[in-house]
Amino acid sequence: MKISPSRVVFIFSLFALLWILVGDRFLHLTAQDLATLTRQHSIKESIFAVLSILLVYLLAKAQEYTETQRRKALEASEKRFRALVENSRELIYILDAEGYMRYASPNVAHVLGYDPLGYTRERIPILSFVHPEDRLYAEAALEDLVRHPGTTQEYSLRILDHQGGVRYVRVWGRNLLNDPAVQGIVLNIRDETEEVRLKKDLEAQYHLFRDLLETLPGVPWQILVTPGEDPLRAPILYLGPQAARSGYGLEALLRDPGLYLKHVHPEDLDLLAEAFHRAIAQPGTVQEVTFRFFLDPNDPSQWRWLKHSLYYDEEARHLTQGFTQNSFLALP
Repeated sequence: MKISPSRVVFIFSLFALLWILVGDRFLHLTAQDLATLTRQHSIKESIFAVLSILLVYLLAKAQEYTETQRRKALEASEKRFRALVENSRELIYILDAEGYMRYASPNVAHVLGYDPLGYTRERIPILSFVHPEDRLYAEAALEDLVRHPGTTQEYSLRILDHQGGVRYVRVWGRNLLNDPAVQGIVLNIRDETEEVRLKKDLEAQYHLFRDLLETLPGVPWQILVTPGEDPLRAPILYLGPQAARSGYGLEALLRDPGLYLKHVHPEDLDLLAEAFHRAIAQPGTVQEVTFRFFLDPNDPSQWRWLKHSLYYDEEARHLTQGFTQNSFLALP
């Protein structure tokens, strides 16, 4: 507990008042003559002086102990904060109202390669680190922060590291210029370069995979198999655009996965179902089945022989299929 100066004065004043009132009352009741009273007063004053010194000493030591504990707690807190900041990839900057740096977290050296104390030797505008193509956007963002004190704003842009490399970052800014403890604009910056590059790589692979699938002569599709449910009517995860050639809309097929069963030749339904169950029972192997299917919903007399290839991934519960049109068969 912190002992304030006013509390010290109060405790000492209360002690002195009680000592004087109680002591004088006691002396007047016990003294036999004036000489005895004078001698006892001298003794009382000496004891009071010693006790006063002792009380002040104890109060001072208590105050010193309290301040020592507070300083140790503050130092420990600062060490924890520094350890968190130095080992984090999230950067912290504090700017003045004009956008010049007033503080940079130590991990700036590790993440971007800059000297985190460079701002102490010269005035450095934070906009000097922004990618030239994002400079106007960053200027507008800084102006937006200045105009909205106390609120947190989020931005995504590119900055340059010490070697001129491009970094994709997400920025959270908060205007605390009116906060006496900060008096600045606080920026928390997270480096998302790896995430952005991974996302771009995944998108490129997706487009490559999609283009390959769309150039296949057959129709690739994939369903999600749920134990205990009919796999022929399982939800469709992917359906190649080639399916539109069948004359049925893709949306209709996605909405009703079992729609195509209505156009399988009745004599081949059991054969198709057996192939589905065989593929699920033997994951990791390719199962094939040939059946009759009419592609023109307006002319059910026209049938096509389709060859179905099925492959089941047991871990993902995905059944991937592909069918190709073998030949045309006209039924009388």
